[in-house]
Amino acid sequence: MEDYSAFAPHTLGATAARAAEALLRSLGDGKVTLRILLPEGAAGGGLGLAAPQTEEVELWPAMVRLVAPGEDGGARYEVAIAGSSVVEEAEKRNHESADEFLAAALGVVLGEKLLRIVNATPHSCGGKVYLYRLEARG
Repeated sequence: MEDYSAFAPHTLGATAARAAEALLRSLGDGKVTLRILLPEGAAGGGLGLAAPQTEEVELWPAMVRLVAPGEDGGARYEVAIAGSSVVEEAEKRNHESADEFLAAALGVVLGEKLLRIVNATPHSCGGKVYLYRLEARG
């Protein structure tokens, strides 16, 4: 019987990513919208007196869950996003990493509200991030 354990580290990350995406799809196949600030100069020239320009980026599969109110009584949300979706959008926008992309986001758009991202936690397996869990308040 051959020993295939040497191949496991290379496939664990991909397997975890596929499982996370399948789970998020089975929980409703939702989308999450992040509002990000466009780099300076992306909106054209000028004297710098214009309001900063933003873009709304849809990430999926994802899900949003309302959790218990925070200490201040405000609503707290937990957002789960497939890692591949975050990485893909970060690369499109020339960010060094997905963590940098999430740190640059102004917040999560939920209906008419902009939720402030308090924490972004990557979950990884086999060296590959399969899920990002955001804590948002608003």
